[in-house]
Amino acid sequence: MKKVYCLLFLFFVVVSFQASEWTCVSDSDCSQAMNCVDELCRMKAGQFSDYATVEIKIGEHSPSQGGSTNIVTPHPASNLVLGQFEISARQSGADGKYFLFREMEALVASSTNQISGSNFRLIYDVNGNGRFDGSDIIISNGQAGSSRVKFTVDQKNATYLMNVANNFLVVGDFEHDGPIDSIKPFGLELDPSSDFVLRNQKDLFIVSNQKTVFPRYVFEPDKNYFIFTSGEHFPKPPKWEEMNGMADIMHLRMKSVDGSNELKTFPIRVTQASAKFGHNIKSVSLYFDKNGDGKGDELIVKKSFSDEDELSFTSIQIPEGKLFFSEGEEKKIVVTAELFLYNGQTVQFNISDKEPGLQTKMMFAGLPVTTQVYRYSCDVSDPLCNVFVEEVEEVEESGGGCSILNL
Repeated sequence: MKKVYCLLFLFFVVVSFQASEWTCVSDSDCSQAMNCVDELCRMKAGQFSDYATVEIKIGEHSPSQGGSTNIVTPHPASNLVLGQFEISARQSGADGKYFLFREMEALVASSTNQISGSNFRLIYDVNGNGRFDGSDIIISNGQAGSSRVKFTVDQKNATYLMNVANNFLVVGDFEHDGPIDSIKPFGLELDPSSDFVLRNQKDLFIVSNQKTVFPRYVFEPDKNYFIFTSGEHFPKPPKWEEMNGMADIMHLRMKSVDGSNELKTFPIRVTQASAKFGHNIKSVSLYFDKNGDGKGDELIVKKSFSDEDELSFTSIQIPEGKLFFSEGEEKKIVVTAELFLYNGQTVQFNISDKEPGLQTKMMFAGLPVTTQVYRYSCDVSDPLCNVFVEEVEEVEESGGGCSILNL
C-alpha cells in the first residue's frame, strides 16, 4: 500500500544573515564571547572565526530504530527526542574561537493528520548522549503556528566552539486523536543547506547539502497488535577479532497491548548469508534483560545445531509459560548466537512479521527486525584469522607461512 505523508509542520526556508540585533543592558545579557556595547550584543574582537565550513549531520547518539523500520513508542509521548544533530564549524587555527547559532527551521512529517505535535524545544545536548536530561540547556522554545514552527536561539546561549562537534536535540510532545488502530509514522527532517542561520565574523559556508531524515516514530496501537520490536540497546556487529564465539545479535522489546498473550515460537532466519545454522552458527539463545541494560540476565531457551546442519531458517520452541504476557506487560529480550565464521563469510539475521507464533493471533508492531550484516573479513596471514583450508594452502604456496589448527 502506498504511504502518503501529511506535513504537520512545514518550516519555510528562510536563510538570512540580517537577523535582528540582540538588545542588552549588560554583558550578562549576551552570549559568551560577546559584549554589550551601546545596548547591543557585539562579538568580541578576535573571539570569533573569520571563515568556516560547516557540516550538519545526524548525531552519533540520535534515537535509532535499531533493526526495525520505525521506533515504536507509547502514547501519548512527552519530551520525545525526535532527533539529535551535530553542527561542526571548522577553520584551521580557529581552536578556542566561536560561531553564532541564530535560528533553525525544520519539518515534521506524519502519515495522518490525527497526530499533532506541540511544545517543541531546541536543546543544547551538553553531554552529547542523545537524551534530554538534567545537564541539557533549552536554547529555544519553538514558535508554533498552524503550519510551521521556528526556533530562534536564546541570545544568552548562541555561541558555540569552532573545530568541535556541538550536539543539539529537537524535542516535542505528541498525541493521537482517537483510537490507534494502525501503524502511522511521524518524524523529523532537516535541510542543512537552507534551514539554519549561523554567523561568524565574515564568511560561513554550509557544506552539507542533503536533506537529513531522522528515524520515524509510531505509536503503540490500542487493539489487535502485539509489540515485537527492536530494543533500545540493539547491537551492532563487532570487529572480526571479537565476532566468533558468543555474540549478542538482537535486543528486543515485547509487549501485549490487547489482552494477555504468550509467545510460543521464536522464528529466526539468515539472509545475505554464506553462513548457516549448523557449523557456522552453532546455537541461538534467548535471555531476559531484566534491568534494561541490553545484557542477558536469565536464560529462557537455547537451541543448538549439529555441524551437519545447513539451515537458513529455524523456529525455536519457547518453554511453556516462559514468555507469557499479561495485558500491558512488557519484556526485554536479548538474542545471542554462537558464531564460527571463516574469512569472507557474511551473515544477517531476520525475524519477519509473519512468523512468530502467538497463542492468540495478533498483528505485529515493530516487525520485521533485521540486523546489520556481520562480515568476517581478516588478513589470512594473521594467526587469529579463521580461514578455510584452501586459503591456508594458497598462503603456504606463496611463502606466507600461515597455518591453522582445529578446523
